[in-house]
Amino acid sequence: MIILEGPDLGGKTTIGERLENLTEKKCYHTGGPPKNKEEFLQKVSKIPNNVICDRHPYISEIVYGSMRKNEPYVDFKELSTFLKKENPLILYCKPDSSFLREQLIYLKEKPHKPQDHVNNIKKYYELYLYKYEELMYEILKYHNNIIKIDFRMISHNILKGIVDKYKYFV
Repeated sequence: MIILEGPDLGGKTTIGERLENLTEKKCYHTGGPPKNKEEFLQKVSKIPNNVICDRHPYISEIVYGSMRKNEPYVDFKELSTFLKKENPLILYCKPDSSFLREQLIYLKEKPHKPQDHVNNIKKYYELYLYKYEELMYEILKYHNNIIKIDFRMISHNILKGIVDKYKYFV
């Protein structure tokens, strides 16, 4: 499994489309934030094997869930168990922060992103960026299959090289 993670506007969908063209894998979109623990578990159970996953609830829930008034529906221990079991390649889609701040005006409501969620992201965007950096740093301490990429600068050949190398981890 390849997981595309990172803040909103980081290029996950763009990289997902490029990866679909390079591989026979489909990009699976997990949708917006879960409304409760049951929905979280349901989202996790529906993710097919051997896909490119545009966000994975185990990762994104720790960032976005920590911004709700209650705790995330998953903790770091559960995330680490998942990563050890599945051993995914995580592509951390994170252009430089100044670019992301400039793009924030383009963040819009979508079927999986209600307007109140978009407003919350815009209001606390700096904190989301920090939480992603902090989480990726913590994951990297025990899971070394993380590559930070910038969708604006990664060439077709480098992306292909990443995919080819990842096949050795399967």
